[in-house]
Amino acid sequence: MESNPFRLPPDYFDTFSDKVNSGIEAESVPLHKRIRRIAKPIIILAAAMLVLLFIIQQTVNVLKIDTNNKPLSEEQTLILNLELWDISEEMLIEELYAENQDKVGREDLIEYLVDENIELSDIIKHL
Repeated sequence: MESNPFRLPPDYFDTFSDKVNSGIEAESVPLHKRIRRIAKPIIILAAAMLVLLFIIQQTVNVLKIDTNNKPLSEEQTLILNLELWDISEEMLIEELYAENQDKVGREDLIEYLVDENIELSDIIKHL
């Protein structure tokens, strides 16, 4: 039978349990850190759910149809049915001029739009 080439230091098993216990104590996490580790994902999930609920609420508010609205005029219906790229600045100026020809002249209307730096997209938004 061969002899064991490995030898233990003297009193190894006498101090082994103390070394293991000191290692466990060094690795133990304080209670507040354990709570934070558990609570952090829950708080993030709750915040994400609140953001999602806010987005859903805003979407519903935008899509909500007001039943007290008066019916659209023929011109408004035509404009809503046109695709955005089908509307030209000239077309909008003609429409604004036709609606307001008793009040202002065509040149006054064009001058106002240029002076106020009003873009076509701004006019479409307000229609």
